[in-house]
Amino acid sequence: MFANHCGAGKWRTGAVTDSSGAIIQHVLGSTIVTRDVAHDTQLILTSQGAGAAAYTGESWLGSGQSGRAVKGSAANHAGDYVCTEGSFSGTRCDIRVMDTGSTINVIGYGQMRDMVTADNIHGEDAAGNGDSGGPVVSVTTGGVLARGTISAMNNDQFVECVGVPGVADDEDGRHCSSEIFYPDIQYQLSGVGVHLNTL
Repeated sequence: MFANHCGAGKWRTGAVTDSSGAIIQHVLGSTIVTRDVAHDTQLILTSQGAGAAAYTGESWLGSGQSGRAVKGSAANHAGDYVCTEGSFSGTRCDIRVMDTGSTINVIGYGQMRDMVTADNIHGEDAAGNGDSGGPVVSVTTGGVLARGTISAMNNDQFVECVGVPGVADDEDGRHCSSEIFYPDIQYQLSGVGVHLNTL
């Protein structure tokens, strides 16, 4: 399950140039017809099937990435603390839920409903371009609880990107924000008719 705004069809990781100058992009699988546009959610069919772990660690440029067991899911409430697990930013925590049930309008996509607004309490990168579809989780005993997937960011709160470098605020390219938006996991699961795999 990941962000619908990333597009349908064969889905790949973002193309990024590594330190040697080589362009790296991985094919993950293809999307299926089932999608929930209002909650920015679609499904991707991978050759490995669906696991029961959430990515954790540095951005894909780093090393030591692993998975944390998904123990279940939890609804979001103002004051909760979550972590984002974006491919480009890596694991980012100390992100506090500010509001739930929001409707936002995303340029080039349209309206998203039942969104959670969350903000990094240190004013640092909560997520950025290239992180969309990554898990939003809260830490629990022996693993994590699924809270949603990264969808959008506040373009008025750009901050320095962690992991894959960003560009200046006035340039086209990767940007990051301290404030993000994501759909509540309960709406996502219901909207695409799936259940969460747990360990």
